Amino acid sequence: MFGRTFVRTGEGHEVTEFAINTSYCPSGKGHEVGHQHIPQWRGSRISTSTPCCPNGKMHEVLHQHFVLPQWRGARNMGNAKEKMNANISASPILIHFITQQIGSQWSEGSLVVLFSVFSTMARYVVSSVAVPAVFGAYYKYRHGHPNPVNITSIEEAVEALNSYKKSLDAVRFVEQYKDKAYLPKLHPIAYGVLARNGSSICSQLPVSSCLIKNGSFEDTLRLFDLGDDWEFALGWLNRVACPEEELNCAEDWLVRRPSQVERLRRLVQLLLLKSEKYNENHFLNVDLVSLLFNMHKEFSETHKDISVLVLKVLANVVRDNRQFAQATLTSEWLPLLSGLTRSGSRVIDRLLAHKIIQNCLYSMGALDYYLPSDLYELHVSENEPMIDIVMIHGLRGSVEYTWRPKGTGLDDLTACWPKDWLPLDVEQPFRILALDYPSYLIQLRGPMDTLQSRSQRFHDQLIAAGLGKRPIVFIGHSMGGLLTKKLLLDFKEEISSKTVGVLFIATPHRGSPVASWAYSVFFPTADVLFLHQANQMNKKLNEEFAPISEKIPLIVSMLEMKESVVLGNSTAMVVPLDSALFGRGAVYQIDESHYNMCKPESRTSAIYSVIISFLNDAVRHVLKQEQKIEIAEDFDHLAGFADTESF
Repeated sequence: MFGRTFVRTGEGHEVTEFAINTSYCPSGKGHEVGHQHIPQWRGSRISTSTPCCPNGKMHEVLHQHFVLPQWRGARNMGNAKEKMNANISASPILIHFITQQIGSQWSEGSLVVLFSVFSTMARYVVSSVAVPAVFGAYYKYRHGHPNPVNITSIEEAVEALNSYKKSLDAVRFVEQYKDKAYLPKLHPIAYGVLARNGSSICSQLPVSSCLIKNGSFEDTLRLFDLGDDWEFALGWLNRVACPEEELNCAEDWLVRRPSQVERLRRLVQLLLLKSEKYNENHFLNVDLVSLLFNMHKEFSETHKDISVLVLKVLANVVRDNRQFAQATLTSEWLPLLSGLTRSGSRVIDRLLAHKIIQNCLYSMGALDYYLPSDLYELHVSENEPMIDIVMIHGLRGSVEYTWRPKGTGLDDLTACWPKDWLPLDVEQPFRILALDYPSYLIQLRGPMDTLQSRSQRFHDQLIAAGLGKRPIVFIGHSMGGLLTKKLLLDFKEEISSKTVGVLFIATPHRGSPVASWAYSVFFPTADVLFLHQANQMNKKLNEEFAPISEKIPLIVSMLEMKESVVLGNSTAMVVPLDSALFGRGAVYQIDESHYNMCKPESRTSAIYSVIISFLNDAVRHVLKQEQKIEIAEDFDHLAGFADTESF
């Protein structure tokens, strides 16, 4: 047993402990828990891959992609549509097959009668294990492959790249095409598609130089009319660049003293703040593209934080301006971004390169969404995603630190398990969005974000990134779980109504004793105040979220079982069990400390197994709902023929 699971029936039944991969029905109320978190089934101990037929009402309780509704007897069916509903498992496939074979000689109304007889026989002959296979075939039949590989010529591949159609197939085609005479025919959109896929072709494309001559750095900065604070920062940047006694001191902007590097860092930070506001970007000059390239080139090895700031600025400015986007994709930035996407040494470099390219494609009309400053796209499937996964870190976390595998050092920021592992283990196409926000323990100066202000900003940025167009699941660690609840509470129509699952990882629903202790010692931030065990706002959030959670199909909680080092050698449970228990859904106790609860050590660890189980359950739920809609539409269509045809 690699973890412990508790199931609460909500009816006062005794909580029973069992292994994660085992189903158990406590107090005669059967639950499917482990690989599936779905409603109660009446029965006794069952296996997750064994059909169970309790009380004479057949339920399919299978470890599969599809969980079918109840099958009831079809003896008293009065019309063809009811017969079709009774034989829900195979009708679309068989009707399609029969229609293809003999449809020219039989009316569809007659086929309904024929199928009704056939399906009634099949109901007792075909094993229950075949049911999910039938539905799987049906789903593939209905949806097929959205991007079939059918590019047969270089002309077609170039057209596909330039128009953003069948892009991945086109990339594969041109990479295998030896004659590069087609390269001048590619448009900037094609450049972006190739760079996003890390194609080596980007190093062969004609691009413009980003060279800035010595002495023109400050002149270029002064092209940007960003207000008095910008002018002051420029004057401060080069103040006493060379001591007057050092006559041989170079005036080259690349030769910086430590104090000047710090000034440059502050300047780029100011530029980042300015670039986040859409209405201020029109003050920027396109020469900024070359300026940023040179800054990144100079500081990418010696001052990596400055190079990251540069990439963040570029991601913002290309988002709002087509001219900036085209200038970026047709300059020396192109092979650099392609290389970072393919093999950037740090996760943040790879994510920012991807964001820059996606925002360029958005500005040029190829994409209908963009990635705002606080949002990263960790993964997007080749095919149209079925589901969006939103990940929110906790207090003092970040995208690159929080979602590392366990065992990586504090300075090892090369791996990101959601980005690297989930595409290997989630079967259906999906997208991962990760929110990134600063949060602190101690209030030193100035105003800071509150839960309410973050909720509004996160909402705006998630909607800009296309959230709400498909089903959503949330994964929140610690305070990230509270932010998830706030988002779902504040935006019921746009977000809550589309949410099919929430995974709370060590979330302090009722506060944390560590926050209460910090409150008495330091000058706590609003975040720490909110996590105080006596905080009424947190209590109110938990109470108001409870009825909303009833409409979310999957709620799962993971509880920490190890104490964490909180100060010096002192240890404590950051989120004790009574606070981490939400009160609904499956619960998993994990033998880890608070800070490692979001860091699985491997793809076989307990943490990762729970996460994959949760995500696959969410996918199954979405498939089930889609099938209900599609099959209902098919039945309505066939029933219409049955009503008009004579038998």
